[in-house]
Amino acid sequence: MGDSPSSSSSTPTKSAYSTDPTLYLYTSLTAGSSHIITATSRIETILKANKIPFQGLDVATDEKARMLWGRRAGKRKLPGLVKMGMVVGGLEEIEDWNEYGELREKIGEVKAPVATPSQSVTATPTKTPSNPVTPMAAASEDKQKGAVGGMPTPFTLTMRQAGEEAAKKAGEIKSSKPPKAAKAEASTAVPE
Repeated sequence: MGDSPSSSSSTPTKSAYSTDPTLYLYTSLTAGSSHIITATSRIETILKANKIPFQGLDVATDEKARMLWGRRAGKRKLPGLVKMGMVVGGLEEIEDWNEYGELREKIGEVKAPVATPSQSVTATPTKTPSNPVTPMAAASEDKQKGAVGGMPTPFTLTMRQAGEEAAKKAGEIKSSKPPKAAKAEASTAVPE
């Protein structure tokens, strides 16, 4: 029984997640849940602040990652960190480890991810921008964009877009509902 060409993944470098020492941030950018977007952004921020290399993976577009998460995550919800084919932890664990200074100890040694053009979500780039920018301008631009090295990552751009869409939708919902406080005050007022 040989492998048929249709059964292979679109990214051949992902064939052995169980032996890959890269730290992966599993998420779903198409889930439609603002919780997943927010939690993914929080985990990404914690990892970047601790200078821990990782690579984001969207389980909606990576079948092998989706299968691995389904088998190994148990009752855990996305997003989560995966290394060597095992789920390391979710948002709550990562925040706790970060708060108590145990993050590096719990995650262990990680290999810097190798970016390939066909990946749906890429790791933080190591290249600096080719246009000359003063260090002060680059620092303010990085803070403004949420970028690393002066260039936003595709993952950051996707997260920003999803956040903007979620905020817009929340604003539309909020503006279409009457304020609850005004209703409550009107119903509890005692006529004189």
